[in-house]
Amino acid sequence: AASRVYDGTLTASVSGIILSGALATDNIGVTGLFADKNVGNSKAVTFALTGTNAGNYSISLPGSVANIIARALTLSGTPVAASRMYDSTRIAAISGASLVGAVSGDSIALSGLFADPNVGTAKPVTLALTGTDTGTYSISLPTGLIANITARTLVVTANNQVMNFGGPIPSLTYTVGGAGLVGTDSQSTVFTGLLAVNTTGAYPGFTAPITQGTLVLTVGPGGNYTISSFVEGTM
Repeated sequence: AASRVYDGTLTASVSGIILSGALATDNIGVTGLFADKNVGNSKAVTFALTGTNAGNYSISLPGSVANIIARALTLSGTPVAASRMYDSTRIAAISGASLVGAVSGDSIALSGLFADPNVGTAKPVTLALTGTDTGTYSISLPTGLIANITARTLVVTANNQVMNFGGPIPSLTYTVGGAGLVGTDSQSTVFTGLLAVNTTGAYPGFTAPITQGTLVLTVGPGGNYTISSFVEGTM
């Protein structure tokens, strides 16, 4: 059995075998099959009779081994990494280039990865192959790509509350809208501080505005967000 480059099939090329005893007019031959299509060294190959008349014959065939070598891909075009808003992942969209040489039907694509998911300017982006069939291919990918991750915009809205005059002030809560929080980020990790309300003054209709107070973004995870607007609530 001959070693070959990955082609998405189980077929192994066979040489050095001559069948004796077959009728001259019969369609019969020998083929080799790998156990799977994947790249690997010294992979087992099973020989079998093939052809329209194979069922009329019997034979004891030996086994063999051969290699399936990774298929080399090339890149068409010049890849460009796209800047985007923070989404808690390292994924960078790539355009301007396509893979050449992949076997039809294989799951293989070109993707980009930031070194980390955080907001930043001119962040390095590394190209990589992705997909379930990446292990069967090889490629030389360019370097030097950069892109930006911009802050995710949030709209913070204070929730309306009701209290008895002179009684205790209830917990002041808020909802987060706009682009919203992503990944494992939460109000407790992204925000610090408290909303505020002044219930000691005289307001028409017995109401008071719930303001942003000391509520701000944290230094760590909060650095990937910006508060585009704050909507006051009513007590």
